[in-house]
Amino acid sequence: MAELWIIWDISHLNEEGVWQGLDLKFPHVCASHANARSLTPSNRQLSDDMIRAIGERDGVNGLLLYNRFLEPRWEKDKSIPVSMYEQLQRRANYMADLIGWNHISIGSDLDGGLGLEESPLEIDTVADLNKIGAVVPLEARDAVLKLKLVEFP
Repeated sequence: MAELWIIWDISHLNEEGVWQGLDLKFPHVCASHANARSLTPSNRQLSDDMIRAIGERDGVNGLLLYNRFLEPRWEKDKSIPVSMYEQLQRRANYMADLIGWNHISIGSDLDGGLGLEESPLEIDTVADLNKIGAVVPLEARDAVLKLKLVEFP
């Protein structure tokens, strides 16, 4: 994969698997949809060191929009409102503090069989993903909302 310049997505790997792969020196790494484990404890989320490793490799971390991973209490009490302006913004800021806004993007996971009731209040359809721009600083919006391209040798 590394020799073919395939971007390696670590979103669903456990931490041991991530570090084993990083030791193989993959040139391009991303987490297409994962948040910080320190804010939402779960093996499905990334440790701060894993997030930093993505940034150090000029990779991208896509924000995960699933309510369960934005508000830990939501899984037990689905009446708890989950908002982009509270829960997602907190996670975006946290990860940007670790690796910078140029390494944060839209991730979603809306294609993973999740329903409307499992997404933040502001997201009704995939057409609403541009609303994520409202939770990042104005000067970072282009970096977060635009497609990031990789140049091949």
